[in-house]
Amino acid sequence: TQGDITIHGARADHMEVMLEKLAHAGAIVTSTQDGVRIQMNQRPRATDVATLPYPGFATDLLPFIIAMNAVADGHSMVTENVFESRFMFVNELARLGAQISIDGHHASIDGIPQLSGAPVEATDIRAGAGLVLAALVSDGETTVDGAFHIDRGYPNFAEQLIALGGKGLSRMMVLIPDRNLALELVRVTETAALATAPWVGRGEKNLADDAAVKAMRGIINSVDMSGVVIIGEGEKDGAPMLHNGERVGNKVGPECDVAVDPIDGTSLTANGMNGAISVIALSPRGTMFDPKGSFYMNKIVTGPEAKNVIDINAPTSENIKAVAKAKNLSISDITVVVLNRPRHQALINEIRLAGARIRLIQDGDVAAAIEAARPDTGIDLLMGIGGTPEGVITAAAMICLGGSIQGRIQLDSERFGEVLHTSDLVKSDDVFLAATGITDGELMKGIRYTAFGAVSQSIVMRGKSKTVRLIETEHHLK
Repeated sequence: TQGDITIHGARADHMEVMLEKLAHAGAIVTSTQDGVRIQMNQRPRATDVATLPYPGFATDLLPFIIAMNAVADGHSMVTENVFESRFMFVNELARLGAQISIDGHHASIDGIPQLSGAPVEATDIRAGAGLVLAALVSDGETTVDGAFHIDRGYPNFAEQLIALGGKGLSRMMVLIPDRNLALELVRVTETAALATAPWVGRGEKNLADDAAVKAMRGIINSVDMSGVVIIGEGEKDGAPMLHNGERVGNKVGPECDVAVDPIDGTSLTANGMNGAISVIALSPRGTMFDPKGSFYMNKIVTGPEAKNVIDINAPTSENIKAVAKAKNLSISDITVVVLNRPRHQALINEIRLAGARIRLIQDGDVAAAIEAARPDTGIDLLMGIGGTPEGVITAAAMICLGGSIQGRIQLDSERFGEVLHTSDLVKSDDVFLAATGITDGELMKGIRYTAFGAVSQSIVMRGKSKTVRLIETEHHLK
């Protein structure tokens, strides 16, 4: 970004090779009484580098040199002789427009005048810091996901960069979440699932829900956010709940709307049946649909391949035909998930008449909706009337997975409201979602007890980066 920086407490004799490379790139490097001063008044010159053990060029510094060479004047060759996985982050730099090709342990870099902002993901400490530096010479906004890696090695990195100011920070913004909130949220759903597990199959759905809500409420207040519950599960059936309007989080962090379902599938849990999960979703404050007591919604959900062809107002057979065509499948290969309710008998008949397959579920349409948008699950569509809270959470999941939901609020036994699309239910792509299995399901395994405690499986995702993580956690409880 050019500028004039003095690093107090730095010893030039410990950084000789790096400072030589910076000087070659055009920087003016001066040793001061208590540090090093570096001035750069021009676009850097391309600089070849080869890593070696100390006192050679340190491998830990390579991401920073690669970021500089990505916008340098000329062609450079960077050779990694120490750490074979150092080039893993190059694909993320390419998202910003960097012109880099990898051949074994060599990176060939053609510098360009400016990179372009884009969502990227830090894979380790140094790679993350290198991506931030690249973002500072990018045009537009860059979000660095997984920035908890950076915090491990460079505490308060963002604050120090902001304090430096300079051209880069004056013309663009680098967003560095203190942590990936989705990874924070998985602790919330894991805790709720672990608290619920002892109630599986015991026939007490309200007691199970009470255990999940109390556990979730206790842990959610440690999350770095200032949240307001917009979707609080339990109101429609009188079960205990995280109340709508309740403030959650530790009040340090972003202002968020929060949707919670401590148990999606209370009856499944009580009866020891498959498919119960604990789930939570976040979006920026003011972006999440508030159903205001509208408990039920007619829904249609599908994944990215067919998201542009579904129409909740179209006949069932037309939607099935359109999805089959979009996915290059025969109608007989299409599987539709439907809640097993008497109200759906006409819908079930229509699906069968169209020639598609049906998977009936007793509860848990959030997990089923996620399956409809995930690859290789064998689920292509979700259709029918289910809970409105689950519809909003599903919308958050669709933003992360690239799928689509359309819904119509049920006004009474005969009438439905206007069509609500994914972006009507959650009006931002900066969403986070985490879910943990309570009982076994197609999406995740449930809580399993072991000699040391328990094992959980979770899925966590983020809308902006479209990152999806499957996490198995060993909980040492004894």
